[in-house]
Amino acid sequence: MNAICPNCGTTFEVKKNRAGTGASYASKITCLGARRSMVLKVMQDSKASLTSRESWLKERDECVRLSLPVPPRSGTTGRLSELVGLRLVREIGSSVGVENQGEQDYRQKGGPPKYTLTSSGMSAPAEPGWNPQR
Repeated sequence: MNAICPNCGTTFEVKKNRAGTGASYASKITCLGARRSMVLKVMQDSKASLTSRESWLKERDECVRLSLPVPPRSGTTGRLSELVGLRLVREIGSSVGVENQGEQDYRQKGGPPKYTLTSSGMSAPAEPGWNPQR
């Protein structure tokens, strides 16, 4: 969807999904793979909300314990976004504010977003092959 700026007339594309709603392609995910299920398991094992970095550190420790390859941190952030899109995990505490009105410079306020399990995420089996769309 395109929009036009009322001040300058510039045409720009508007994102279809708002920040914090998860990956736009999450509805097409038909089963949890090994990475998604490991991120879900880490979230289920820790009873508190985690930032993406904290989640990655716990996932890294689990991979080292199981002698698996350690995934990149950016991959964990992507898997968390997919789980948010599947409504198994919820993103909390992320807000965007205007830092410079003249240049329309936006910055994230209040530190990094945290992720917490939803009720369906708590009861979901954290095993590869599980279909979240059923």
